Amino acid sequence: MLSASVDRRDLGKAFGLHEAMDTAGAVAGPAIALLLLATHQAYRTVFAVSLVPGVIAVLLFAFFTRDPRRKAAPAAPLRIPGEPPFRTSWWP
Repeated sequence: MLSASVDRRDLGKAFGLHEAMDTAGAVAGPAIALLLLATHQAYRTVFAVSLVPGVIAVLLFAFFTRDPRRKAAPAAPLRIPGEPPFRTSWWP
């Protein structure tokens, strides 16, 4: 979705920003948890605080993203499990 939602010339910037935010979250999350535990907060508080960014991310994704593809994907052919993917004359 990321590569399809930006211009080709901005592709590097988009992926760079995505990776930077991912790294920032990977550093900030444990740091905040450690800070809360160092101030003698309960584990329940740590988990409640960590739930907030996750809920915000899901809500933002649900309400502000759209699928940039224009056409529907072609339907995949159905295949019965256990059947070979092709028919040959020697297969029973």
